[in-house]
Amino acid sequence: MIRDVRNGTYRQPNRTTVAAFLESYLNKRTDLAGQTLKRYRSLARNQIAPRIGAVPLRKVTFEILEDLYETLSREGGVAGGPLSSSSVRQCHKLLRRAFRKTVRKKWLAASPAAEAEQPKPHRVEVVALDRDGLVRLLAALEGICGLRRGEVLALRWADVAADYSRLTVNQSVEVADVERLSKAGERTVRRVVQSKDTKNEKSRSVVLAAVVADALRRHRALQAQRRLAIGPGYRADLDLVVADEDGEWWNPESFTPRFKKAAREAGFPTVSFHTLRHTAASVMMVLGIAPKVVQETLGHYSAAFTLDRYSHVAPTLQTEAAGLMDRAMREGSGHRQA
Repeated sequence: MIRDVRNGTYRQPNRTTVAAFLESYLNKRTDLAGQTLKRYRSLARNQIAPRIGAVPLRKVTFEILEDLYETLSREGGVAGGPLSSSSVRQCHKLLRRAFRKTVRKKWLAASPAAEAEQPKPHRVEVVALDRDGLVRLLAALEGICGLRRGEVLALRWADVAADYSRLTVNQSVEVADVERLSKAGERTVRRVVQSKDTKNEKSRSVVLAAVVADALRRHRALQAQRRLAIGPGYRADLDLVVADEDGEWWNPESFTPRFKKAAREAGFPTVSFHTLRHTAASVMMVLGIAPKVVQETLGHYSAAFTLDRYSHVAPTLQTEAAGLMDRAMREGSGHRQA
């Protein structure tokens, strides 16, 4: 102790436990995004505290933390199964941030989390999303239902009817620069994916074709298997139909190129994702569906806009209308002559 005093490394004994410290630390992190804070609280309560929560801060070593990561990777998930590598990394990130504060407060001379290394993640048998099926689902939502890209990425299972007969479109997603003020008064800008209102700020109901309903059922079954395999690391709270590997929002800026790549590898022509929406509108018009119905399905602000937007299909509609009129006149004439 005398040597520590002389070296300036002596610290008063701190009896605060890891669990108590993490709770206090997170209660003061009002600068964190809501979902991030919620996730950290869950990891601290369910993964960290049951294993090292009773250990005093001053007795935590990097070996203890590395043992923790190894244990979580092996049996920290659902029903004693492995915890996903992304969740283990999040635990490490939380502890690294928290222990950094103990050094600044001079409770500890050095952070054990700074020295700890994450173990190589154990391979977990995770159910991979069926690429061909996912491409077909996305193509169906856009090419048959006419949803916009942001609307597809914002769709939640709660928006889909229990019998898969229809879905409600009531939000979209966007990438935005969000400014935050740190506790030190510094302004930082983070680029985040967040939900927003639909383009015309109105919700709409879309009736689902049988092919879309079937694709949604298959996708939901595979997604449920993946969620169970990943465990607490999966963002089930977001309830997203189309999500990334961990259930998080899919960044719309990276979505289109990934869709093109997946479609190409699945044997589909490389087309713009938004082209599918135009295709849906054109097909509905050619099939003679009332413009008002087409407008409501696509979420346009007026039927007049829909008609003007897809005027390129007018020649086809006029040809078919002329044919129908001619057939009706002939049948009517024949009926009178009889």
